[in-house]
Amino acid sequence: MVDSTSKYNDCFSTVIVGAGINGLLTAANLSTKVSNILVVEKNDSFGGLSQMIEDDFFLGAHHIAGINKECFVNDFFNEIGISLDNDFVSVKFVNLFHKGKIKEIPIILDELLEYLKNNYPDEIDSINKFFRKIKIYASYFLNADEKGLQSMFLETSTISFEEFLKQYSLSDDICQILTLLSPGYGGIGIQGIAFNNLSLLISYGLGSGYIKGCNTNLINYLKDFAENNGVTFLKNCTCTDCKIIDESTLLIKCNSGGRDFEILTEDVIFCSYPFDILSEIISNTRIKNKLKKFQPGTTVFRLFAKLDYEIPSLKGDTVYMGNYDIKNMDENILLSSESFRLPICMIYSDGKKIMFTFLTSPANESKIDVDKIVDMITLEIPELSNIMSSIFTTCNLEYKKITNTTWGSVFGWERDQFVFMNSNLFSPELRGFRGIYISGNWSTDYGVYGAIRTADKVCKKVLDNKSRRAK
Repeated sequence: MVDSTSKYNDCFSTVIVGAGINGLLTAANLSTKVSNILVVEKNDSFGGLSQMIEDDFFLGAHHIAGINKECFVNDFFNEIGISLDNDFVSVKFVNLFHKGKIKEIPIILDELLEYLKNNYPDEIDSINKFFRKIKIYASYFLNADEKGLQSMFLETSTISFEEFLKQYSLSDDICQILTLLSPGYGGIGIQGIAFNNLSLLISYGLGSGYIKGCNTNLINYLKDFAENNGVTFLKNCTCTDCKIIDESTLLIKCNSGGRDFEILTEDVIFCSYPFDILSEIISNTRIKNKLKKFQPGTTVFRLFAKLDYEIPSLKGDTVYMGNYDIKNMDENILLSSESFRLPICMIYSDGKKIMFTFLTSPANESKIDVDKIVDMITLEIPELSNIMSSIFTTCNLEYKKITNTTWGSVFGWERDQFVFMNSNLFSPELRGFRGIYISGNWSTDYGVYGAIRTADKVCKKVLDNKSRRAK
C-alpha cells in the first residue's frame, strides 16, 4: 500500500491517474509486462462510467464495440485472460422506432448490407458502392491500422456525414438507418463530421456485446487481474499536480483525506481529464492555446424505471426517432427544460426495467422536469402508461463526479475537425514531454471501444519508450 503519511513514496515505475474502464484496462494490460504500477482514483469506487447502479441499471456505457475475433480488441483481451466467446453476449440488432413503427435493424456490417439490399432493391448499386468503401475503412479498425485510419480521417473529417452519404445517392430512409447509432452512442447527428459517424457505424458493425452478468463483472475482473500482478490501487485520492523533476523522473502530487503527499515515477498515464493537473506544464505551449478552442461535447440525462410487465417490442436496444425525418434530425437531438416533444433518444429494456438516454448540453444547468419527461414518453409510447415505477434519473451532477471535469461531458470533447486535427499533440503521449501519456475520451476516442483502442495505443507506446530507455 502507498503510505500517504510520508513526503515521498517509493518510486513507482508507472502511475495511472483514473480508474475508470480505460484506467482499469490500461493497468491490467500493462501489469503483464511492467512491475511496480500505482493506480490513483479520486472516487470511492472503480469503473467510471461503466459502473452499474446497484447492479441493475447502467450508469453509462452498456455496450462494447469491436467484439470480433479478427479485431485487435480480441488480442488485447486475450492478453488479460478475457474471452470474447465466453465473457460477452453478442448484440445483433437495434430496433428503430420511427413514425409509430418498430423495425429490427441488424448492426453487423455484412448483415446490414443484406438487410438493405433486400428491403431497398431499387438501390442495390448505390448500397454496394457504399459498403465497398465501408469495408475498406473497416479493415483499418480491425487491425488498428493507424496509417489507414489517418487516410480515412483525411477523407472524411472535412465533410458532414450527410455530405458523405450524398456521394452514394442513397435514399433518406437508408441514410436514417445508417445514422441510427450516432445520437445515442456518439452524441452526434447527420450534420456531424463524417469521420465520427463512420467510426460508430464501423466499430459497432464489426461486432458488439454486453458483459455477461453485468459490467461489474468486468470491472472486478480487471482490478483483480491487475492486483494479482502486483498493481497497487489507491481510491479516494486526488491527483493535484504533475511536475518534471529531471529527464527520467516525474513528481505526482496527491491528496487523500485532506493529507498531501508526493509520488515519484518514471511515467504517468492520465486516464481521466488531465489538463487541469497539467496546467503548469503546458502553460507556455501551443497545446494550451489550442485547448482554449476545444469545446465540451454533449452529455446525457438518463431516466430509469421498473416495469410492471414486459413490452416485447421494446426489449433490447431501441433508437427512438419519433416522427423526425433525417433532414430535421440534428435539431431534435438535445433534451432541455424547454423540450415539448420527446427528442431522439436511446431506449434499453431487459423486460423488467427500462432506461431512456437523452442527449443534453453540459452547459444546460436548468432544471429538467422529470414529470414532464414521463408525460412526453407516455404520449409517444402509450404502452408505457401506468406501468413504470420507481422512476429516478441521473444527470450532470453524477457525471461531473465521474469524469473529473467541471462540465461532466460523457462524450469528452465536441468531436469537430479542429479537435481531431490537434489531438495528436497529446495522444498517446503529450508531445514534447517525456513520460506523460493521455488515454480515453480525452484523446478523442469515445465509448468502451475507444477506451480499449487508446489503452492499447498507450500501453504499446509506454512499453516501447521503456525499452528504449533501458538500452
